[in-house]
Amino acid sequence: MSTGGSSASGGDTASGGTTQPDALDGPIERDGKLVLEFDSLVFTVDPAFGGRIVSVRLGDDELLTDASVHPENWGSTLWTSPQNDWGWPPPSGVDSDPYTPTVGDDSFHLVGPQAEFAGKTVTIEKDFAADFARGGVTATYTIRNTGSSTFSLAAWEVSRVAPGGLTFCPPGDSASTPGGSNPLEVDSVDGVTWFDSAAHPPDDAPKKLNADGKEGWMAHVAGDVVLIQSFTDLPASAAVPGDGEVEIFAQTAANGGYVEVENQGANLELSAGASLSHVVTWIVRRVPSEVVVEVGSASLLAFVRDQL
Repeated sequence: MSTGGSSASGGDTASGGTTQPDALDGPIERDGKLVLEFDSLVFTVDPAFGGRIVSVRLGDDELLTDASVHPENWGSTLWTSPQNDWGWPPPSGVDSDPYTPTVGDDSFHLVGPQAEFAGKTVTIEKDFAADFARGGVTATYTIRNTGSSTFSLAAWEVSRVAPGGLTFCPPGDSASTPGGSNPLEVDSVDGVTWFDSAAHPPDDAPKKLNADGKEGWMAHVAGDVVLIQSFTDLPASAAVPGDGEVEIFAQTAANGGYVEVENQGANLELSAGASLSHVVTWIVRRVPSEVVVEVGSASLLAFVRDQL
């Protein structure tokens, strides 16, 4: 299983899995974007737009939505939890203002501007490194208390994918619908929660599920490509009250129809000058033809678990 997750002293890069190349294909800096490309994976971040992950492709197959689907809510970003600290929209210093990059041989580091909300002052750093051993990219998110007061929060990764796919993860000890939200219709098969957005489109209103996770991963399949996001499993008690370690949000077609695949780290108290880290490894694979892609598929579940 993977390692990493949320801690006051940072996290470790995940390791293990299928042998992959040990060098990038081409330079990291390309037309203002930062790109990690090896084998057939292309992972792109835009430092000018919140250090956001703007594209994740396997060959010609794109996993993330772009601004044509929704002008603000697209790609993959990092927020702070709880959301009631800032309501809506997210603080621009967290979500969309330019980040300052530093580029290494097979990784890059981005530092965001200082952001203030709800009496909290933070600076977010993002590190993205090629994980050649697992054929993926490890994202390490660091939130620093750059103010003078002590407060609690958690890191919250939010990734938007196109509707029509299949999102699934093993649930833990609890699940809920956040206050003010509508319940997401999911299927539970053999201890795994499945959301089929084609079968259960949120026609009337957006819908959401918050839950504790069990094995430290979420997966999303689009066509014959699967995105697996791996992180350290947390007890339900470690989450921000009212939130969950894993979350799925489905938007209405009128507002883009996208699906958010979300994970949160531990709710930690930070004194002035302290920081927390949350580590997520992105693994993208072509699903073998013999694997069945459908709700409850034992072969799909086994394939995903084999990649961890």
